[in-house]
Amino acid sequence: MKTQIQLAIRRRTGGTGVRHHLLAALTVAVGLAVPLSAELIDDFSGGQQRAFNAYRGVPEFKIVDGQGQLTLPSPEAYVGCFHRTGTYDVLEGQPVEVRKDVVSLNGDDVYTSISVVFIGAPGVAVRAWNPDYNFYWLRSRVGLYRTVGVGVEVQTFFDTTIPRTVDPVTLSLTLTRQGTRMLLRAKAVQRDNPAQVVFEREVIDVAPPGGPVYAVGFKFGTVGPSTARPRLVCDNLAISAEPMPRVLEMAPAADGQVKLRWRNQSVLLESETLDGPWMPRTRIVAWDGTALGVSLPANEPARFFRLGRGSETVEAFDTPGEGIAGWKTASPVVGQVRRPVFVVSMRRGRVYGVGGNNNDFVLFRALSSVPSGDALASVDIVDWNESNIEDAEFGLLLRVRSTQLTWMCETEGLPHDRYAGLLTFQKGGSSGESVLSITGPGGEVLERRRFPAVDPARQYRLQFSAVSDRLRLDFFDRQDLATPMVTCTARDGRVTEGNDALYGTKSAGATYDVTIDDYCISQVWR
Repeated sequence: MKTQIQLAIRRRTGGTGVRHHLLAALTVAVGLAVPLSAELIDDFSGGQQRAFNAYRGVPEFKIVDGQGQLTLPSPEAYVGCFHRTGTYDVLEGQPVEVRKDVVSLNGDDVYTSISVVFIGAPGVAVRAWNPDYNFYWLRSRVGLYRTVGVGVEVQTFFDTTIPRTVDPVTLSLTLTRQGTRMLLRAKAVQRDNPAQVVFEREVIDVAPPGGPVYAVGFKFGTVGPSTARPRLVCDNLAISAEPMPRVLEMAPAADGQVKLRWRNQSVLLESETLDGPWMPRTRIVAWDGTALGVSLPANEPARFFRLGRGSETVEAFDTPGEGIAGWKTASPVVGQVRRPVFVVSMRRGRVYGVGGNNNDFVLFRALSSVPSGDALASVDIVDWNESNIEDAEFGLLLRVRSTQLTWMCETEGLPHDRYAGLLTFQKGGSSGESVLSITGPGGEVLERRRFPAVDPARQYRLQFSAVSDRLRLDFFDRQDLATPMVTCTARDGRVTEGNDALYGTKSAGATYDVTIDDYCISQVWR
């Protein structure tokens, strides 16, 4: 039986862009078309946009009798499910409740959660993993935690046993700001008899995350090995708040630059005309305590800006190891285990492979990324072994289209449908030449540009974009990011959506050795 939740849905229509040409000071606020209120986020009827990320195996997801059913391939696997519904303010003294029905878990060691993700702390760049609250539920145990990232727990409010129950329950987590503190109320009631409280507890967080809520969802996994294929059946994920309107503000900054600010989870897009094409740009986006923002030089050429549904994140490669929050390598071909290793040291990442491990590889997040449509990604190449890099390539993958629920390179390899923007450090047989290449499905070369060989004494940035059917690969000197040294372009519309990653191909020498920094991606959700 499905729980009935009343809906009040309102929409704001109309919209435009903001033009940047600051010969004089300018301040503009723009409201774009965005739904303002929908209490029910997901009733698992099939139409909602869910974003899954997984770890150690691809989950199965299906809708059965109007309820969501997730099954993990093993006890070591994990999945998170989040929704692209909007950004929600948590204002002083105004409670915001998130709730979800847990219909069943198929083992005593299987858990699920309500997870509420925040923008983050002032001055901190928006990362792939931001602070969140997690109210965990097992058949005989509950816990409330605050984290600063995947697997990085900073506070346990409680972790306690309760009388075992297998009946359907409704979980809720209510957040209320009280000055510099946050009141948290975790509660579980019988789904079919809400007056029957199974668990309830209030706690105070004296150092809560800043900013609004920008993602709501749940996590699912196990705390033990006894359940071979963990299964969760859930329903009716809801929030009591209304999504914030998507508003972009522009104002002069004290340093002579232009400051663009917005308060909801969005991707900043720009265009030379109102008719587009609208391009994402990779920038370090930070939360200043009241809004997200970037600064731009006031003397840049005139162009328009608007906000789109999407995200901008940066990876500084400061998380060591191959844990759930880290990055790892895999072979593009399933079953092949030899490939370079990836290590993080001194806030940089190094891909290193010798002899039999000097093979093609994909470098990707251990916790799978979320598919996007239009996207722009960049990575800084700060060092490489010039004596063993002949014919080796390194670059960026966009729109990697998986045939599964979410892309896991270890189990699927590198799918046929994808785009790559690649740098060949030193073309074989020519010590004085490097190459930029754009490849399409199956590795088909779409465009190639030769240019004087890269200098090992310098550092570079590789930037690759896929906007509609337009593909563009730019190569910059890291000391001059305003003007690319070389540009390669192509047109191809066969792949419209997919995941991102980094990619490299085997060196003709004995060693693959490349050091990277600051991977950034701006992506538009479809």
